[in-house]
Amino acid sequence: MNKKTARLIAIVIIIAMVITSFSFVTMGAYRLLGGSGMVVYGASVETSDIPPAAATAAVTTDRELEQQMEMLARYIQGLKKNYKDTVDYQKMIDGAFSGATQALGDPYTVYYLSDEEGNSFVEMVNGEFSGVGITMEEDPLGARVVSTVLSGPAEKAGIRAGDIVVQVGDIPVAGMSLEKIRKLLRGPVSTVVAIKVRRGSEEKSFSVIREMVKLASVSRELLQGNIGVIRITSFDNDTGSEFEVALRELIGQGADRIIIDLRNNGGGLVGSAFDVANTMIRQGIIVRLSQQGQEKEVMRATVSANYNLPTVVLVNENTASASEILAGALQDHKKAVLVGKTTFGKGIAQTVEVVNTGHQVKYSAYYFTTPLGRVIHGQGIVPDHMADRYEGKGAETEALYEAVAPMSEAVKYGPGATGLNVYGAQQRLALMGYRATPSGLMDGDTVEAVKKFQRSEGLYAYGVLDLTTRDRLSLACHRYVYGTADLQMEKALELLK
Repeated sequence: MNKKTARLIAIVIIIAMVITSFSFVTMGAYRLLGGSGMVVYGASVETSDIPPAAATAAVTTDRELEQQMEMLARYIQGLKKNYKDTVDYQKMIDGAFSGATQALGDPYTVYYLSDEEGNSFVEMVNGEFSGVGITMEEDPLGARVVSTVLSGPAEKAGIRAGDIVVQVGDIPVAGMSLEKIRKLLRGPVSTVVAIKVRRGSEEKSFSVIREMVKLASVSRELLQGNIGVIRITSFDNDTGSEFEVALRELIGQGADRIIIDLRNNGGGLVGSAFDVANTMIRQGIIVRLSQQGQEKEVMRATVSANYNLPTVVLVNENTASASEILAGALQDHKKAVLVGKTTFGKGIAQTVEVVNTGHQVKYSAYYFTTPLGRVIHGQGIVPDHMADRYEGKGAETEALYEAVAPMSEAVKYGPGATGLNVYGAQQRLALMGYRATPSGLMDGDTVEAVKKFQRSEGLYAYGVLDLTTRDRLSLACHRYVYGTADLQMEKALELLK
């Protein structure tokens, strides 16, 4: 036997030993984990001491579940013993709980791995949390302050309704969702957050000390013609009492017709939605709750309603959950006419519990339907009168607007300069009919278009894309695309008059 042949045989033996060793270790671990076979380099190897499909049999009884849980424990132990790196038992256990929750395929059911996540959800629903105390709405520049909590951190710092939050800390918030902006504003009590706002043509900076604040979920306004408007932004612990106080005060001021604005109300506590409906509906069912195909509970009016005013409810595609309970109940009982767009369609209620691991879990416990049994989940509530909020330029123009680049750079751009702000400005100018080709370069056409726009806004027309021009252009383009008149509110007023 020559050296070359001997070497080849040795290599084959070594490879065989490696494969055999690997197969032995893997098979041993697989038996430990409860498997019925294994695959090594594509070859299936059946074990003899584990019944076929033992790990994949359907679980239908508590005893079978216990057996599977025992196998899961052995599986985790086997991974800890044989995995290539050090394994943390707690991490795998948390993963198992999270995986079981995610397997339900329900985006509203969440296993919270930290107290912070669970507490944040509870605080949001209850309307009490550590933050700065402002209510916001979307704005092209960031988020517009609708109101500040009386004597809250933001009000004490000098922030006013109408201010536009453009930066939190060192993060510009133009184009950011309201939820993300809220997360930036919230934080531990006594910590400081820097907030930059746009007030008119000026930018102002504030240092705000976070506190525990309680947001009012209800606001009111008396319009000409004795029409009262009650806006409900969410359903928290106090919404029912806040609504009744607002209604009483409006009636005291002479209101004899009511508009309830539920637009962009994402829901909250089912009990609070019931409380508001109970103020308007004297008798009968308000909401039906079902679980696993069976009706579990029917919530009925308590015969305590004292108000019977002509009422219109405003809804849109962001009216969801508890808001849909209220809208559906008022519509079914013919206590209100609904105006707007078909609602979101979240007809399931969640509950939060602390499980035996010490973690919190939010899970979907019930489906809810209207008093007449109309399904809400996945379908929404259809208004009696369909109406868009704004008289805009149409879906095609809106799609173009939604694709424009952000203009968040705090830089002035003159002739010959290039930048993202320039590109975004060119897109907006072109959309509004100005002669500007999106390129990112402040070419001659763009400079002239900026001058023309500045003249139309009463600004100094010098062709430089400064910060004031940038912001005015954002607002002007938004108004151009979506309009300014609230057509849904106009329809509500028309119906009540």
